[in-house]
Amino acid sequence: MNGWLDEDKKIATGSEDFKKNLMNGIRYVDKTAFLVPLLDNDHKTTFLLRPRRFGKTMTLSMIRYFVEDTRNPGLNQENRSLFQGLRIMDMGDRYTDMMTSFPVIHLTFQTVMGLTYEDAYRTLVQLICELYCENKWVLQSNCLTIGEKRYYDRMMIGKDDTGAELDGFDIVASLQKMSMFMRKATGKPVVTLIDEYDVPLEKAYRNGYYRKMAEVIEPLLQNVLNNNSDNLKFAVVTGRFHMMKEKIFNPEVNTVNSTQGGDVVGFTEQEVEKLLVDTVQGK
Repeated sequence: MNGWLDEDKKIATGSEDFKKNLMNGIRYVDKTAFLVPLLDNDHKTTFLLRPRRFGKTMTLSMIRYFVEDTRNPGLNQENRSLFQGLRIMDMGDRYTDMMTSFPVIHLTFQTVMGLTYEDAYRTLVQLICELYCENKWVLQSNCLTIGEKRYYDRMMIGKDDTGAELDGFDIVASLQKMSMFMRKATGKPVVTLIDEYDVPLEKAYRNGYYRKMAEVIEPLLQNVLNNNSDNLKFAVVTGRFHMMKEKIFNPEVNTVNSTQGGDVVGFTEQEVEKLLVDTVQGK
């Protein structure tokens, strides 16, 4: 199969879930070899800077299905089966042994926006609350202290102990703390996947509150990506613009930009030619 799914597959646009696409017979251009450098480079962040509709979200979805331990053996096995016939399965036991092995933080900042800073901040708080609620299995661990569990409870409801909205200090620490909680609960480092990191900054720039939003987004990402080697397996962050890149990401970050990286997101010329030929021939 050489990384391309079998004949009679469909072509679709706008569908961004790796598993659903494969199960629904959507043709997939194999980008799974991208997993090799990610798994080889512990604690590193890769920044994918590409235009819209280049497959960034699909790539994060693929990564998640490969690495995430869902804590459900049957579901883990189902997710592992998605990769049969794809390139990553030929890369050796070192990589296949890491399938469905890590806790995952997966967020998209696409919904963090508003005409005012206050409105945008509330959408960010809601996003963090949802992340904590989706991963409340962490609370079952005996490794968390009473204080950590109280913090977790606050993050799930989005209110502090007085009932007031969470302040910026809680929010900027939230992703780093979540990775610490996951690592303590599982004993394994965390894979962090952040999609559309620059949407809140772009919207803030357009609506006149860029500096206030940057003062939250910058430390939020710095804490989880740069100051978090004890808890981080690797991270992948996607966006369209270089906004704040130099401040958020450390100098050795791997960047795939709009003039390179067709083998990671988007299509190479060879892939486009093969797609056209196979489609015309009904393969």
